[in-house]
Amino acid sequence: MQSLAVKAEKSRALAGHMVFGIPRGPVPSSAEQFELLGTEVAFPRNGQFYVEGDSSTYLYKIVSGVARSYRMTADGRRQIVAFYVSGDVFGFEVGDSHTLSAEAVTDVRVRLVKLASLLNIASHDDDVAHQLWLNVGREIRRNQDHILQLGRAAPARVASFLLEMARRMPGADAVALSISRLDIADYLDIRIETVSRTLTQLARSGAIALSCRKIIVRNRALLTELLD
Repeated sequence: MQSLAVKAEKSRALAGHMVFGIPRGPVPSSAEQFELLGTEVAFPRNGQFYVEGDSSTYLYKIVSGVARSYRMTADGRRQIVAFYVSGDVFGFEVGDSHTLSAEAVTDVRVRLVKLASLLNIASHDDDVAHQLWLNVGREIRRNQDHILQLGRAAPARVASFLLEMARRMPGADAVALSISRLDIADYLDIRIETVSRTLTQLARSGAIALSCRKIIVRNRALLTELLD
């Protein structure tokens, strides 16, 4: 990962020039700052971004694909804490090391940004600081929604999850989710058999379609009825 770190350092140097020097062109927006700082990297399906205990040096912004963060329990069970889709930023930590592991669910492209560089710019740019805070807030909100999901009955958990992912992956009437039944089970803390049974029932009702290892959301109204 040495070459990746070198690229990130070069990006940091460029960002420092923009903050303390005179830019050659128009001043970039806060979103453009993130793009200029970052290095785009491809990860294959199941590729590891970091593992629990690694130094929390970088933030990761999903360009395409889906990722997950998780923790392994003492008895060997996997607990998925979050899924990340295009536009999401993850890797935030309170301390200097990661408390979770993160890996790609599908083939993923991410923009890798050195946290120290981003914080340096944020200390001089209120817009960048605001965007950084918004991303932290979105992460907190997703975690709160996940906790609320776990208080529902199993069928409602599955329906709520499908609606959540459909909302976070806009752009089509039918949203295809390339997330396995095992991943859904580990995220919703239910048995994989329960997930499979619920998905079959939802497919029969016309709420979803199951095709080529994908879940296609067809009727959000039917899914919403399960939440009542």
